[in-house]
Amino acid sequence: MTRPALRVALAFVPVLALALAACAPEPAVEATPPAPAVSEPAASPQPTEPGSRVPADCAALFASDAVSGGTATVVTRDDVFFRGTLDQAGSLACEYDGAVGGLGATLTVFVSVDQPATALDEEVASAAAFGLPTALAGEESWSTCVADDEMPFCRSRMLVGAYSFELIVVYGEASPAEYAVAVPSFLVDLAELASGWPDAVAAWQRPADALAWSDDCEGAVRAQQDVVRDAVPFDVGDAVTGGSGDGALSIYRAHDATELVYCSWGGPQGSFDLRILPGAAWMHEAGVVLPGTPVALDGALAAGLQTATAKTAVLTAFIDGSLVQVDMFVDSGASPEQVARDVIAALAVAF
Repeated sequence: MTRPALRVALAFVPVLALALAACAPEPAVEATPPAPAVSEPAASPQPTEPGSRVPADCAALFASDAVSGGTATVVTRDDVFFRGTLDQAGSLACEYDGAVGGLGATLTVFVSVDQPATALDEEVASAAAFGLPTALAGEESWSTCVADDEMPFCRSRMLVGAYSFELIVVYGEASPAEYAVAVPSFLVDLAELASGWPDAVAAWQRPADALAWSDDCEGAVRAQQDVVRDAVPFDVGDAVTGGSGDGALSIYRAHDATELVYCSWGGPQGSFDLRILPGAAWMHEAGVVLPGTPVALDGALAAGLQTATAKTAVLTAFIDGSLVQVDMFVDSGASPEQVARDVIAALAVAF
């Protein structure tokens, strides 16, 4: 996604021409002076720490006549991996609690960067097949509004250049049909705003020696899974992709961009989830406090322990340059905290 700065200097070699007459030499032709060096503009330098690469802030996203009555804020969540993956991917997540088209709603906008021109092709084709509205704004887009009893919502996706937008509207006071009419006008304003954006700045690069594995739980991780299976005192099956889903497709894009590891192992006597965000130790320097009670962990910059019962423990740590979390359940009498520690120690040795 990034290129090093290129500098190309062009110079002309002087040419000396001599002509000899039969009886006397003609004066030598003067050498052509070298042309001045020409350099291409340097590429944008890589940022020194992760953060949004979207050339706008939350207030700019919601500076639209289509919304009213609210204040734009950055989305925050308790999950440290939420903030870490979005920042490392350079994404922007904003929320607005007010109204769209005069209808009360909470709007959440995710903006992803470095998106290919085909990023929404499959989604748009699938939406069209289900009769959902498409071609609402930008190069590609689709939208739907659902009358869910617990949380009625609209979801829209749009591509503008190399930026993709996901809009989630949670509402309750009007019908889906009314919100379906109100949402496109906001998408049009977002598309107009983004049409003038420059290319995103270069992506932050994680340290090459940071602890990392693979985001392919059924493939690369499964081929090396004895690293962690040998560290637990009970039998577990093969690795599978972990997580129950967040509801925002853009979050999965951030997971992919940062190569987040999120895998699970299960068996009759215990199970555990493993998450690794490679290179995320920058969060420690930024003052991010890990969840739970601070505990000492060999080799870790910091670690936090959460325990709910005698059989469960969640151990989170900044270790070997990365953010690692083990969510452990043990039904075999062993200490879930100690088993989680053993898993992290095995990872640190192996990777």
